[in-house]
Amino acid sequence: MNKNFWLIDIWEEKKYADLWSVNHFLGGIILAQITYSFNLSFWSGLVLAVFLMMGWELYELAVGIEESAYNKSTDIGFGVLGFLSYVFFLIKLKYFKYIFIVIFIVFIILELLGYLAYRLRIKRDISRGLENNSLRD
Repeated sequence: MNKNFWLIDIWEEKKYADLWSVNHFLGGIILAQITYSFNLSFWSGLVLAVFLMMGWELYELAVGIEESAYNKSTDIGFGVLGFLSYVFFLIKLKYFKYIFIVIFIVFIILELLGYLAYRLRIKRDISRGLENNSLRD
């Protein structure tokens, strides 16, 4: 496979789920840990997390990130799954604090790689647009 696939194309938004879905799942786990740290009840934490997830999707829309409505919905769904996975499974593991640290590090790495891919895709698309314009002249 070519370099563009691993750097850019693997991060492209799909109709329902994509590589960003992993980050939304991990983000749900992180939000669960945050709400747990503030001693919020399950329902208060879940409601707060869902509002934050919805807010993030609105932010993406405001800054011009184009995704299908299905993708936005599944992003929130993956976040909720991450939240529930943490509350009902991960927190009960003996070494959950260490697992959480690994999850947080993976989340940061994937966010940085995804952002890099996004910037490279914009740069590539601008270059292609300039190439197409120069061919018309």
